[in-house]
Amino acid sequence: TFGSGALTIDGNFNINPTASSALALTVNMGAAITVAATKTTTITRTTSATSNLDTTGTNYALSTGLLDIATGGTLTANGSTITLTANGTPLTRNGTFTYGTSTVVYNHATSATITAMTGTGGSNGYYNLQTDGAGTYTLGGNTTINNNLTITQGTLDVDNTNNYSLTITGNYSNSGTFTARSGRVTFNATDTGNTLSNTMTGTSAFFDLTFDGSGGAWALAAAATVSDDLSVTSGTFSTSGTNYDLTVGRISISAGGTFTANGSTITLNGTGDLFTK
Repeated sequence: TFGSGALTIDGNFNINPTASSALALTVNMGAAITVAATKTTTITRTTSATSNLDTTGTNYALSTGLLDIATGGTLTANGSTITLTANGTPLTRNGTFTYGTSTVVYNHATSATITAMTGTGGSNGYYNLQTDGAGTYTLGGNTTINNNLTITQGTLDVDNTNNYSLTITGNYSNSGTFTARSGRVTFNATDTGNTLSNTMTGTSAFFDLTFDGSGGAWALAAAATVSDDLSVTSGTFSTSGTNYDLTVGRISISAGGTFTANGSTITLNGTGDLFTK
C-alpha cells in the first residue's frame, strides 16, 4: 500500500518492477495522489515482470499531468476519478486500463487530445468521460463511453478532418460546446431513464444522431437540433413530457424503434425524404 494521507508528487511517478522473472508488482493506493501537471505517471514492466496500480475499493483519486499505461502495465481504476491535466495527448495506453465505474477527466485550459478507446466489458474503454477545463478537447479516434459523457466546460471536437464517432451507453450532458462537424453520435443503452441534457442547439447541435439499443429509452432534457439525420433503430426516443422542441434534417424510424414526440414542435428542414418509417 502506497500512502496513508493525500500525496503530492512533484516529479515523475514510475511503477516498474525490476525483476526479470514473470513476477507481478501491485501498488495499492492508500490515499489520493496528485502528480504535477508537467510530470508523468508511468505503469510499465521490466522484461516479463508486470505492474498494476490499483486505486482500491476506497476509490482514491489520481490526478496526473500525463498517464502512460505501458505494455505490461495495468491501471485498475475501480470507481475512482482519474484526472489528466497536461495538454497534448495526456493518456497513452499500450497496457490495460480496467475502467470499473471510474471517471476519466481531461482538464486543461488550452487544448488536449482525447485518447481513442473503444473497449467494453470492463477494459480499455471509458466508463464515464468528462471534460472540465476551458480548452478544446479533440477526439483522437472513434470513442466508446460505457456510461456517461459530461462536457462541463470547454469544447469537445470530433476532429475537423476525420469526424470521429462517439458511442455512449448512458447519459449526455453539455454545459460547454460540442463541435459535431460531420460526426455521428450513437446511444446504445439497453436500459431506460437515459437523458440528453443542457446545450444541444446552435454551435452544439448534433450532426448525425442514432439511438440503437434494444429495450433502451432516452429523453430530451432540453431543446435539441440534429442538422443531418436522426435515426431510431431500436429502443425509444422521447422529447419528454416537457415537450422540448426538436429541429432535424431528416428522421428515420426502424421497425424496432419508437419516437415519442409528445406535444413538442418537430421541425424538419433537410432535403429528400424527410420522414421515413
